[in-house]
Amino acid sequence: TQRQEASAERDALRDNIAHMSRVNAMGELSASLAHELNQPLGAILSNAQAAVRFMAMEPPDFDEVRDALVDIVDDDKRAGEIVRRLRQMVRDTASEYEACNVLELIMDVKALVHGEFMVHHIDVHTQVADTVPHVMCDRVQIQQVMLNLLTNAIESMKDVSKDERRLRIRLSLESDSFVRIGVSDSGAGMEPDTMASVFEPFYTTKKSGMGMGLAISRKIIERHGGTLCVKSSPETETVFFFTLPCAGSSET
Repeated sequence: TQRQEASAERDALRDNIAHMSRVNAMGELSASLAHELNQPLGAILSNAQAAVRFMAMEPPDFDEVRDALVDIVDDDKRAGEIVRRLRQMVRDTASEYEACNVLELIMDVKALVHGEFMVHHIDVHTQVADTVPHVMCDRVQIQQVMLNLLTNAIESMKDVSKDERRLRIRLSLESDSFVRIGVSDSGAGMEPDTMASVFEPFYTTKKSGMGMGLAISRKIIERHGGTLCVKSSPETETVFFFTLPCAGSSET
């Protein structure tokens, strides 16, 4: 009983640390997220003002009013999606494993980081194999892993010329039981010593980093029954890749 209680306490502590890491990441992206929200909100205001002007015309131009209202609905949905993704990422709940469409999961995280891609002039491309089954995972935790890998990739390319900043996301079937997700960047690569320590707690190459993101990410993937690895060398691309069990496989 004592061992079970100690194990439960360790699991709860890991979940709390992971949640704090997600909240911290969202804080770092706050300016970018605010910009992403301001775009649809600004469009809503402009279309609403236009609709008022069209209504005040003699006679009112109802066709233009209708078009403005349609645009308002679309922009409201855009803003709502951003808020939904943000709330999902920062929620603090017990682990919930379910069959997930991993591509949709990745696209949600890409949408949250879209502003950072634009600000840093990063060319992003997602490559997906023809057939990729659903994976069994906790959606929020895997989104946290993806968020960490994407923001790290952005950071690694800060000293690369703008026209050479490339980020690639590759989604493929590793085997009959596992899906593989890879994130590569065109940064300066890693020295062997860095690559050997990059998953250690509190190890960081960032000036303001806590050194917990990759350590937490590896623990999350291992708890899912997968692996998180890195391949890199100086002056070459860095590739982080992880595996997740397919929904319904014997590994889940």
